[in-house]
Amino acid sequence: MCGIEFTNNQIRNLIARLDQPDRVYVAAAGPEYGFVRAWKLDQKKYLVEVSCGVIEYCEVFNGFENPYEYLEDPTGVGIDDPIEKVIRQANVRGIDTVKLDTSSESAPFVVLETRYYYGAREKTHAVKDDTGDIRKFDFLSDACDFVTLAEADKRPLTNDEYAEPKYTIVSIGKV
Repeated sequence: MCGIEFTNNQIRNLIARLDQPDRVYVAAAGPEYGFVRAWKLDQKKYLVEVSCGVIEYCEVFNGFENPYEYLEDPTGVGIDDPIEKVIRQANVRGIDTVKLDTSSESAPFVVLETRYYYGAREKTHAVKDDTGDIRKFDFLSDACDFVTLAEADKRPLTNDEYAEPKYTIVSIGKV
């Protein structure tokens, strides 16, 4: 990502003068998790506003290809942790974009839990063990057994949840 940076005051003044953005992209986990707004300035240039947790910035870019990249990697330096990478993908694009690699050499496996909230929000996190560490499975069958037990354990939904959690198994060896 390279562009022309503005001060916060310049950004506010520019956005205040513009009409509604030409494009708006909101993370699957909701606007508090992250959103991107873009205004087309001319044939190639876009003013792009990114808000992703505590990271907020606005720049002018030549072209505007994949807005979700801004939310998946808000710092632009890449994410090395494969678990964090797949969780960010799920929270930005939705859990249905995360695919399971079932090849036997792709262990370890991690179970992701997605909770569904009113306001069209879904939040995904990795299931943790009793010590608070991410629970990893050496075999796909063990991860499947865990999901079967978790789905059978019916707990009451919280006030802002509208559906039972969904469990997704991912291979962090292949992410």
